[in-house]
Amino acid sequence: ESDSSGSLFYKICFSLLALFVSVCIIFIRKIKTTILRTVIKPEKIYLFLSALFGILFVFTTPPLQAPDEAVHLYSSYKLLEFKSKDDNTVPESLTKLHTVFNRLEFKPDEKTTFHEILSTSNMKLEPARRSAVTIYNAVIPYIPQACAMMIGRLLDFSPLLLLYSGRIFNLIISIIIVYFAIKITPVLKWIIFLVALMPKTLSQMSSLSYDALTISLSFLLIALILKYALNQGKKINFRDLVVLFLIFLAVAECKI
Repeated sequence: ESDSSGSLFYKICFSLLALFVSVCIIFIRKIKTTILRTVIKPEKIYLFLSALFGILFVFTTPPLQAPDEAVHLYSSYKLLEFKSKDDNTVPESLTKLHTVFNRLEFKPDEKTTFHEILSTSNMKLEPARRSAVTIYNAVIPYIPQACAMMIGRLLDFSPLLLLYSGRIFNLIISIIIVYFAIKITPVLKWIIFLVALMPKTLSQMSSLSYDALTISLSFLLIALILKYALNQGKKINFRDLVVLFLIFLAVAECKI
């Protein structure tokens, strides 16, 4: 944010954080005793922290500033229309949104303002007016985004709201998959927890990128392999092989 008009909100947040830290210092002994008695499950902590910081990434990352997000926006929208591979057109309003924010692509230091973002909220989707664009003809990695955009189109969302709804749904699905990966794996739970909470990991999950499903399904695949490899008391049955094959196939289809 390049202006200071919204600084009051951050000042309030900082004051509340300072108050919270002060209370923790005062009652540090009681808090320590409570923590030592509590059984900490990494998957539950991950669920909370990833949702908290993921939502922050969704709304603090300017529209289309995530890597290749414009292409992911077009690809997600094309999927919900169920059109052939040869039709690489999307509503012209999506390309107009890209025109407003294209200076932000691959430039994390470039800034925008609330006013500029809100100025695009009045754009109408107008699906009949089309533009030819570059599209990734993938299906699986765009299913979460396309589902959110399908609901948004029924509710007459603007292109900007379609983008944010796709980001949120992509984040939710990715978090749920990683949650089960941490829960399933018999070892290295905290390693997966830490890698899945890296800023780059969360920023990808909080965008329209196909990397969100690629990363989360990869964690799940690793967790299942570790489970099958280290569970000495159980043989891998046909159902296990089918599950493993389907996840392998999904990961392979997520990214070229």
